[in-house]
Amino acid sequence: MVDDQPDVAAGILDGVDWRALHVEKAYSALSAAEAKALLLREKIDILLCDIEMPGENGLSLLRWARNRNMDFVCVFLTSHADFLYAKEAIQLNCFDYILQPARYDEIQATVARAIAQVKDTSAVKELLHYGAIAKSQEAALFQNLFSDWSAGKELPSALQAVL
Repeated sequence: MVDDQPDVAAGILDGVDWRALHVEKAYSALSAAEAKALLLREKIDILLCDIEMPGENGLSLLRWARNRNMDFVCVFLTSHADFLYAKEAIQLNCFDYILQPARYDEIQATVARAIAQVKDTSAVKELLHYGAIAKSQEAALFQNLFSDWSAGKELPSALQAVL
């Protein structure tokens, strides 16, 4: 949670039922500079961020993170219904844009959807990783299958369905 207003950040940290969402840790930062330090130190999956903050705004923070290939879901919480802000947030692959003041249950529902997005993305990355490993070992896998087949061993049922 990044917001330059300590009462807003604390209110969201207290108002959202993180335990019900199965969130292990929730952090807060009161500026983009604090958030950058946190992002460099911790693995962050979801960033709730105000846009208008003194010094550096939330859009600049997200741009900084995206330029460093930091992979997290970002939800902007802002009292500014500015089209240019929303347009830039979309260009930076922002997950959602919530106008403040927002009810805690609305924020919690958005975080729940963001968690589902993180899980889906993680599952796809894992499958791609295993696919890359299998592809790199393709020749050895086929050699082993051919050896097993030529020795009269029964092929796994998944392969029998394909063949």
